[in-house]
Amino acid sequence: MSEITETKTYTDGELSSTTVTSDVPAPDFLQLARDVRAGREKLAACMTELSEATTALEQTEEFKQVSAVIEQKRQAQEFLSNCEARLREAAINQYRETLEKKFPGVSVRINRRLEYDRTVALQYVTDKLPALLSFDEKQFERFVLAVIDAGQPVTFVTVREEPTAAIATRIEV
Repeated sequence: MSEITETKTYTDGELSSTTVTSDVPAPDFLQLARDVRAGREKLAACMTELSEATTALEQTEEFKQVSAVIEQKRQAQEFLSNCEARLREAAINQYRETLEKKFPGVSVRINRRLEYDRTVALQYVTDKLPALLSFDEKQFERFVLAVIDAGQPVTFVTVREEPTAAIATRIEV
């Protein structure tokens, strides 16, 4: 059996195509598909066994005890979170009234936050700090493919087509 590989290349807006053949034995797709189906069936059987074992485990006294401790931990975390939020809120409110920053168990930090118009900021960065601009490769590639698909050349880009294989969800062999 010969393997045929076709490569389509777009360079400077021109389409060129290359075909390569080589001697490679034909794969046994029927057997490969059967192997995938068998693997899926084995995995499904394991998942069923795991589900049954989990259900049985949930009925034990030990599981119930562990579950109760886990619930107590969740409640303790929620209580702690609420206490911390109240302490932070009280400290910030007191700071706003007195400008004092230290209190028992808590201190206030002053953080600076910037507010700005993104369009103006982008122009500023483009003019003054171009090294900060980053290149979004995935967005660029989507855009270039759309331009090429619309029939417009992008002279510095070469498009190489690569085949991929999608395996059917249900294999009936």
